[in-house]
Amino acid sequence: MCANDCEWLVSKGGILIRGHSVPLVKCPHKANVHCVIVRDSVVVPADYAMTVPVKMPLLHPKMPDNDWISEARELRPGLLVARTLLPHSSDFAAVAMLNVSDKNRHYFMTHRSESLLRVRRIT
Repeated sequence: MCANDCEWLVSKGGILIRGHSVPLVKCPHKANVHCVIVRDSVVVPADYAMTVPVKMPLLHPKMPDNDWISEARELRPGLLVARTLLPHSSDFAAVAMLNVSDKNRHYFMTHRSESLLRVRRIT
C-alpha cells in the first residue's frame, strides 16, 4: 500500500490510490466454505466402503440454498473420504468413506465438533 501511496478514507467509504479516489462497496454475504461433521462415531471395516451420515451446521442464517461439493481427503492412514455432492439441507446428507487398509479404522465425533472435511458452494 505504501508503494502505491494508498490512503484509507474510512469516513467517506473509500480509498485513495495515487491521488485517485476509489469508492468501497459493500458486498452481499457469500459464504463459500461450509464444514461437515459426522453425526455419530463410526468404524469402517478393513477393505470396505460405507456411506456415513453427516451434518452441516449453518454458518450464517442468510446462506443461499445452494448445493455443496466436498473435497476428497485422507482422514487417517488408509481411511479416505470420497469427493461428494451434498444438498443444502443436511437432513439426509452423507459421504462415502473408504478403508483401504487391512485394519478397522475408527472415526470419532469429538466434543469440539472437529470438521470432517470442508465443502465449497456450487454457484
